[in-house]
Amino acid sequence: MHQTTDVFGVRSRLIKTYLEREAVDKRFKEALQSGNEVIVYGSSKQGKTSLILKHLSEDQYVKVECSPNTQPVDIYKSILRQIGVTFIESETTDSGYEHGAKVGGSFRVKIPFLGDTKASVEAQDKASGKSSVRQSHVEYNLALAQDVSEVLHSNGFRKYIVLENFHYLSNEVQQSLAYDLRIFQDHHLVFVVLGIWREANRLVQFNGDLLDRVTESVWGQIKNSSH
Repeated sequence: MHQTTDVFGVRSRLIKTYLEREAVDKRFKEALQSGNEVIVYGSSKQGKTSLILKHLSEDQYVKVECSPNTQPVDIYKSILRQIGVTFIESETTDSGYEHGAKVGGSFRVKIPFLGDTKASVEAQDKASGKSSVRQSHVEYNLALAQDVSEVLHSNGFRKYIVLENFHYLSNEVQQSLAYDLRIFQDHHLVFVVLGIWREANRLVQFNGDLLDRVTESVWGQIKNSSH
């Protein structure tokens, strides 16, 4: 027997009363395979999250909940933490000296990761019979979409990235992410953006280069942003 909360209400898991609509669901699945960034928007409590839960299993995506204080680098750090990438935070001043406090220059991290077969070196300790794998520490700037893309690919990332409550972000952050999405699309990283607004082509308005690179899903229909 189902609980009332399994049938009605807004939940973080798929409710039992979800009905698949061919006009929306089929084309949404096609959008996920198109290689475009996917934008799902509409009014509140209209089933945008359920659309994701219906067609993507938990192991197919990582999700970041946006808030009014979220910055792009916060989103990228969350993605890396969720896939198990550890990093050491540091600040680099314009003169190139590293220190622990934030003074100036860009925010940078050093990320330890295991390289591929060619890059990693296995050292055999003949005396103890133990083996170890050396780790490479490469410095990346997590404020740059290019660097984030390189880190994800170096770790074999093949999932979708869901940004929920995108409308909570300031216009400045939304615009910054619109430019970053253009770079991520070039690197074949698919973001699924969920937001509450009514106008079409919102992100294209921030960055015209996204034209034909995003597919918008509005409640009741899905359309390319190229119209």
